Amino acid sequence: MRKVIRRAECRGSVAVEFAIVLPVFVSLLLGVTEYGWLFYTEVIVANAAREGARVGVTLAPGDAVDGPTAAQERAAAYLAASGLSCTGGCAVAASDAGTAPARMLDVEVTYPYQPLIGFVPTPADVVARSSMRYEVQF
Repeated sequence: MRKVIRRAECRGSVAVEFAIVLPVFVSLLLGVTEYGWLFYTEVIVANAAREGARVGVTLAPGDAVDGPTAAQERAAAYLAASGLSCTGGCAVAASDAGTAPARMLDVEVTYPYQPLIGFVPTPADVVARSSMRYEVQF
């Protein structure tokens, strides 16, 4: 014979299940949010390095600024325009190496990562590098 479960015996079981599932769900939600912010920051920093290198290698030989200086200025401006301030220890380094016809410009952007929530482990710095060959070799 089947035992009939009365409604009074099941009271509170939903609250207990909710109390067990809620911390897991909140942890998952916070982790997704934090890593989403980290990946967004990585994309912005990589684009800043690429944009700086692109501006630096397209200069004409007679321009007033050299490639590394123009690359540093453009990378810092790209970070600022994207909402990542470069005031907290951000570093943009650019250097050129080699001789014509293989002269290269290397740009490295280091951005101190500031966690949005701080709930999950994240790297201290986000670093991106970009290397491009000068379009006009001189």
